[in-house]
Amino acid sequence: MDDAGEFADVGVMKFGGSTFMEVKDYLSLAATLRTWSAEQQRKLVIVVSAMRGETERLRETLTSLWPLHTAEASQSLLPMADSISAHLLHAALRQVGACAAWLDGWEAGFVAAVPSSAGHLNAVSPAPLERALDSADIVVLAGGQATDEDGRHAWLGKNSSDVSAVAAAVAVGARECDIFSDVDGIYRVDPRLAPDSDPLPTLSYPTAAAMGRFGAKVLHPAAVELAERHRIRIRCRENRRPYRSGSSIGPDAPDRSAVVFNDRSHVLRFESRTIAADVIRELTEVGIRAMPYGADDPRVVIVGEYQDVTAILRRRKLPAGEAAGFPVVEVYGERVHIEVLHSRDEAIRHVAGVHRGVPGPRVPERTTHQEPGRISP
Repeated sequence: MDDAGEFADVGVMKFGGSTFMEVKDYLSLAATLRTWSAEQQRKLVIVVSAMRGETERLRETLTSLWPLHTAEASQSLLPMADSISAHLLHAALRQVGACAAWLDGWEAGFVAAVPSSAGHLNAVSPAPLERALDSADIVVLAGGQATDEDGRHAWLGKNSSDVSAVAAAVAVGARECDIFSDVDGIYRVDPRLAPDSDPLPTLSYPTAAAMGRFGAKVLHPAAVELAERHRIRIRCRENRRPYRSGSSIGPDAPDRSAVVFNDRSHVLRFESRTIAADVIRELTEVGIRAMPYGADDPRVVIVGEYQDVTAILRRRKLPAGEAAGFPVVEVYGERVHIEVLHSRDEAIRHVAGVHRGVPGPRVPERTTHQEPGRISP
């Protein structure tokens, strides 16, 4: 990886799609950012996601026109939603009088690994952001975008703006990165399932990465892994005033226990491990997080997926698989134990039962799955 830049006083922040529920939210955030930059007397790099629902609307439109669309088609189209969001925030910043610039993700100096939809990067070059910061106080960057080794546009996958934010921190030499979303931190258990769940004030990189990998709606695991390699602290903050700061992921933070159940996750069983491997490869190429249940097990865990996986497999002439239940994942550090329940209701009851006494995985024999194609920059 190239050396980081010399902009240690630059703040790096990412604002998720729920920040922009209405167009006027861009102006509200722009005014806040201008004030922060002036009061703190530092420059800012702001990574933004698409307005909520825009990426999926593009996906649905593409699928309606071309049900068998290629991975290249979706990777070219879907990031446009993030680009639009970056353009709108840049326009709002100019409207409130800020000295601002914008970059599409393809221009940011981030080079994606293969498959790019897994969110991993091969390289981060500081030069593009350095040039932009030379002439602007606030640089807006479209999230989830990179180029491949040949300079072609590459999409880093669903919810991958976190990766762009950490990569921007690497590029400018920042030691911290603030992630703003609709929650103020990471909880031991989803508070919608366990209202008495406690937020985790600090947690280790392995804990946060494992939770994200198995469907917790926290941080993209590739972002956490990149932050760990460069010792960058990630702070989770709410994206509404007063922008409360919650969980912090960073060096020397402790491993934590957690229970993960994503109501969009499920398990499919195939006739053989070979077929299961083909399914995982095909789904990964189109940006769906899929992983083997075990080394020699023909079951595949589909994590947090909003698309109709069965229909996708049929269109691609692969077996649809047999529904085999819903995974509940117990996490401690990067050790995990997966329990497969027959129904969602059973899974929710299991989460509640484990939550009542969750010192760590009861059977910590499984380790965090590493997606194929991962390359560490």
